[in-house]
Amino acid sequence: MNNTHLQYTILQPTALVEKPGSGKVTLGDYTTNENSIDNVAEVLIGLAEHNSSIGEVIEMSAGNEPIPEAINHLN
Repeated sequence: MNNTHLQYTILQPTALVEKPGSGKVTLGDYTTNENSIDNVAEVLIGLAEHNSSIGEVIEMSAGNEPIPEAINHLN
């Protein structure tokens, strides 16, 4: 990461599970040991639309915060 000039965001979700997405997550901490694939995809889309996560490594797990709010709290 220190040897690149590329902009990056690294999302580190816990174990992926094939369950319907809840639309709620925890970012920046691990609160559970699983993530729905749907929620991970939604978070990736949200992060791609925001510049606040550039250069960050973000932990992710299932949680209680709606995805848009969780992404906005990364600022």
